[in-house]
Amino acid sequence: MTTDAPALPPRAPTPAQMRTFALLSVTYVAITLAVVPWAREPGTTDPHIVVVYGLAIAIADLCTALMLGALYRDTGRIAHLLLCCAYLYGGLMAGAHVATFPGGFYEQPLIGDRQTVSWLYLAWRLGAAALIFAALLLAVKEPLQNARARRLAVAIALTLAGSAAVVALAAQLRVEGLSGDRFTEIGRTVQGVAVFLHAAAFALLWGRRAFGDLLYLWVGLVLLASIADLTLSNLGGARFTIGWHASRVNLAVSACLLLAFLLGDAVAERRAMSRTAGLAAYGGALAVTLTALHLRWVLDPWLGSDVPYATLYGAIAIAVWFGGLGPAVMAMVIGYAIVNVR
Repeated sequence: MTTDAPALPPRAPTPAQMRTFALLSVTYVAITLAVVPWAREPGTTDPHIVVVYGLAIAIADLCTALMLGALYRDTGRIAHLLLCCAYLYGGLMAGAHVATFPGGFYEQPLIGDRQTVSWLYLAWRLGAAALIFAALLLAVKEPLQNARARRLAVAIALTLAGSAAVVALAAQLRVEGLSGDRFTEIGRTVQGVAVFLHAAAFALLWGRRAFGDLLYLWVGLVLLASIADLTLSNLGGARFTIGWHASRVNLAVSACLLLAFLLGDAVAERRAMSRTAGLAAYGGALAVTLTALHLRWVLDPWLGSDVPYATLYGAIAIAVWFGGLGPAVMAMVIGYAIVNVR
């Protein structure tokens, strides 16, 4: 049996990074509270919007899984392996969500019936929350020194198989997760359980002082964002409400958070990750471009046809940060093309 390279120690966040975390956390809470009074108000009802945010999340999650897999090869920590599985599962389920949303690509779902999309969404959020909770529960375990590549391959295979099983099961369920466009009681309950798991994972981080590792500072921010988006979704109570739209924008933004950290900070320290950073940078640039377009689409009733590229400027700036000129040019071209085709 071969021995992998020695595990690298965690890096403590700087005071500036802790202040950034605090500022972003307060921002998430403030935005969530600001949207609450209007959460049940109707918003844009175009189902094609699901394709934009769904693809943004799928691409961001798959790129994050790629980076986390490389990080696990570098550190040997089981928590990093489970986080990789959580994001891989999330990316696959986001793709399945798009394929089954009525009116997204086709009028009828590509898999199952009109209830399938609700169960896939609930299984997506609950499964990802459970995997992140498990990762943080095992964050204190010592790094594994041997057979990291084999463990990574097995974990990926199990995640792929599990995702396929969830899709097959959701396509067969006949229990209502939706009544028209409104969430049923069981749907709201499952989202509530996902909120509880995210809150429990954040409590683990806080109680174990895991914020002493810079990676977990960003995981903590993702957990807060997930609590916010699931809460807004539940308060909205139905598809295409203001709460539902705010939840999906929040979900797309939070999908890019950990990827932004891995690309913008950890690559300089983890040589194994740097080999995957180029591909992930282009994927991340595409994800933030789609997220910016999704936000602009949601704001359409208030902005109309004015300033169609308003949100793209920020996406291009983030793409520069992700990978420099190449990803930024790609973000600019794709954003311009989609705005003018739509």
